[in-house]
Amino acid sequence: MENEFDVLMESFPKRKLRDFIEPINKRNSHLQYGPELIEGVNNLGEFVPTKAQIENVDMRPYKLVEKGDFVYNPSRLSIGSLAYRRNGKKCIVSHLYVVFRIKPGFSNVLLSEFLLLYFRRNEFNRMVDYHNYGSQRAEFGFKDIGEFKIPLPPIEVQRAYVKAYQGLTTLIEQNESLVKELEKTAQACIVECREKWPMVEIRPYLSSFERKNTDGRDLPFMGINRDKEIVPTTANTEDINPKKYLVLEKGELVFSGMQTGRDICIRIALSKFSSPVLLSPAYTTFKVKEEKGLLSEYLFLNFKSNEMDRLGWFKSDSSVRANLDWERFCEIKIPLPPIEVQRAIVALYRCAEEARKIASEAKELLKKACPAMVQSAAHHKTGVIQ
Repeated sequence: MENEFDVLMESFPKRKLRDFIEPINKRNSHLQYGPELIEGVNNLGEFVPTKAQIENVDMRPYKLVEKGDFVYNPSRLSIGSLAYRRNGKKCIVSHLYVVFRIKPGFSNVLLSEFLLLYFRRNEFNRMVDYHNYGSQRAEFGFKDIGEFKIPLPPIEVQRAYVKAYQGLTTLIEQNESLVKELEKTAQACIVECREKWPMVEIRPYLSSFERKNTDGRDLPFMGINRDKEIVPTTANTEDINPKKYLVLEKGELVFSGMQTGRDICIRIALSKFSSPVLLSPAYTTFKVKEEKGLLSEYLFLNFKSNEMDRLGWFKSDSSVRANLDWERFCEIKIPLPPIEVQRAIVALYRCAEEARKIASEAKELLKKACPAMVQSAAHHKTGVIQ
């Protein structure tokens, strides 16, 4: 898709970026801005609070960043450490950072948001890498970035592209925010259940099983990550006998007690895949006896909290790996509310999952928006109407 973007960009006139941008060098000379306003730029192109040690640091050389400014780390530009200040909240950044903005009078020629989208491309990162190749200290200064030639679609095309892009990013942000709120609410409900309903040991509600892939079915090899998700394994499976592996079906759970204490994480996951998957025989697979009044999803949600992970750390053994064995795992207690309360809590998480899915799909669409919008711009230039 990005190759299409680059081909289509060739249809527009190009100008050196230095014609449209100017450096900003406002310093914190009078120490009017304190350490609480220090920010950095991560490789996702986001402003983040600094992680640097700032005790006894002279903040007078720090640079002021205001709305409409671009900021980047000259030694990390090739990995995406460039951000755009959209809001009016001021911050200060290291004097080593480069700060610039669109020159006054050029906002009707080149939109800041359109320029940002151009910087967001992987091709831009590759161009920076190419420029830095062979350098002892790969730093990309303001003069360097000014030498880039950028395509200039008509301003109305830039606006349309930015509008479409912002619509998708807003959709992503809203749904990601909704995910956090729904999960937070569901966890608060579980905490409330501890106060209202009896705490029960999970052992009587679990049934472990060992279903081997004896017929050698060609199923995907999976594992469990620290986010309690079933994901493709990172292990080399070329010479592995799949018949020794465990088969997990939809609605069943898997537990790994390995390194629980070290990672401060109880590795447990619920399969939501429509087809079976293979798991290491070192794992424990189990079902929930829902006929006893405990929903599988509700059980799983109880293990999504940091508090439960800390309990796992406390219960893990004293070995180097700090494992949590199955027997001790089964001793864990959770609140057991009526089934309708469990369903309500599960419904909150399902809504969160739907919001997460929408955000994920919007991100995929965003990857395709770039060439699609530029294709539209190309038609605009040649007078093609569709």
